[in-house]
Amino acid sequence: MDHKVTFKIAVVLSIATIISSFLVFLFYKTRYLQVLSVIFLCFTPFVIEKIFKFYFPDQLLILYDIFLTASIILGTGFGFYRIPLWDKYLHVFAGYVMSTIGFSICLNGLSDKDVYSKPFLITMFSMSFACLLGILWEIYEFTGDSIFNLNMQRYLDYHAKPYLGHLALYDTMGDLISDVIGGIIFMIIFQYLIKKEIINLNHWRFKKQ
Repeated sequence: MDHKVTFKIAVVLSIATIISSFLVFLFYKTRYLQVLSVIFLCFTPFVIEKIFKFYFPDQLLILYDIFLTASIILGTGFGFYRIPLWDKYLHVFAGYVMSTIGFSICLNGLSDKDVYSKPFLITMFSMSFACLLGILWEIYEFTGDSIFNLNMQRYLDYHAKPYLGHLALYDTMGDLISDVIGGIIFMIIFQYLIKKEIINLNHWRFKKQ
């Protein structure tokens, strides 16, 4: 896809995401934190670009905005987390998105020839990068639960009583397994694209300003 087209899509999605966050506020007057967090997170990539003098791939920005919409606006704002397995679907998508981040990082140290000759190693690194970020996220949740008793890992039931035995592991292991599934989906898709040489690698590289 042409750079100008993907850039326009990324900008439109960022604007649409911010507008959607205000719709959440109109429906739920008390959920101003969701509005503020979405605005902050939408502008974060552009602030990082300004500080470190580089550009994110437009495709990454598009996936990032889709994830923000699905997790914060739909999930938290409109209560989609009440839908069975919504959180797990998001973790699958997050595993895919984090794999593309690892892929873009990997590309910046390799030539096109290197990538086309080693598709399995490149995509395996990308998936492993996603799994690492997934583990770090679970460490963050564990830390929050341990210090602030937030129940981010869903180890407490609705009556604030801890689950026992295997049930206590369901949320954390389900999240990690979902991250891996997202990474595997990435591997299958991108190995095919690389082997067939039908992917423009430059569109996935970080670029200096």
